[in-house]
Amino acid sequence: MNPLVSVIMPYYNAIETLPLALASLLIQTYENWECILVDDGSTLSPLSIIEQAKDPRIRYIRLSKNHGRGMARQVALEHARGKYLCMLDADDWIYPNKIQRQIEVMEQEPGLSVVSCGMAIVNPQNQIVGVRYPKSHTKPIKLGSLSISFAPSMIRMDVAKQFGFDKKLRRSEDFDFLLRILSSHRYTVLPEILYTYTEYISTTFKNIIESYFYTIRVFTKRWRSSLAETTLNIFTTSCKLVIFTLAQLFGLKNRIISSRSTPPSHRDIQNFYQARQAVFSAVNRYFPMNPWIKDWTPR
Repeated sequence: MNPLVSVIMPYYNAIETLPLALASLLIQTYENWECILVDDGSTLSPLSIIEQAKDPRIRYIRLSKNHGRGMARQVALEHARGKYLCMLDADDWIYPNKIQRQIEVMEQEPGLSVVSCGMAIVNPQNQIVGVRYPKSHTKPIKLGSLSISFAPSMIRMDVAKQFGFDKKLRRSEDFDFLLRILSSHRYTVLPEILYTYTEYISTTFKNIIESYFYTIRVFTKRWRSSLAETTLNIFTTSCKLVIFTLAQLFGLKNRIISSRSTPPSHRDIQNFYQARQAVFSAVNRYFPMNPWIKDWTPR
């Protein structure tokens, strides 16, 4: 069995990190994938980088204006042709064996709708500073929380298209999407790190404020189904918003981010730098002359 995997990638002005994301995809040990890159009305076009990759598996779609991540992800989902769905944000990168490891589990366990994994949290210098190992459960999740992360997950395409992304959500569309799926579908988590999340770069004050705002909108859609629990979740999210705002004012943002993760083990560090070496080498191979690329020389 060699099923097609559709990797959706919303893009908005992530010109410096896109080569790293695409390079990590180009060296996957599992090769039967397609990447649907949706340019959400960027002012910095990714076309020169896509053309350098010279790979027909990368499909480019440009939106005429910036709609937000909900619209970008849904457009990508509508164009996806695979049996399975994966995510890769344009400012993140994945380990070379990520898709292969998840495919193995999905093909062996047809009752699973979602297979996720752990994440490496990196600083702006692409050095590992934390890890996130979600716990695996088989019971439906509660309304207010997700025990796994959206970005590193693989989802059966028929399930993904059944639920779809909310186009009206500029942010928190990933939370809403996965929350609806996991409330009624089985999932598991691989006990290994396979996804690298640039949290310290992407977690800006503006992004966090918008995320909390749209998370509250996600909860309000469920007033009728669970009034008491929804009210509690809105209150909790509002408190988090206040806490993060105060942390930003007092220069404690990075401390809040670091509290979400645990220190990496020696094995986590070893595996991370081995994967990073492979991805950085691929960047130099596929995108050697692009002026937007940073110095990705391993350190």
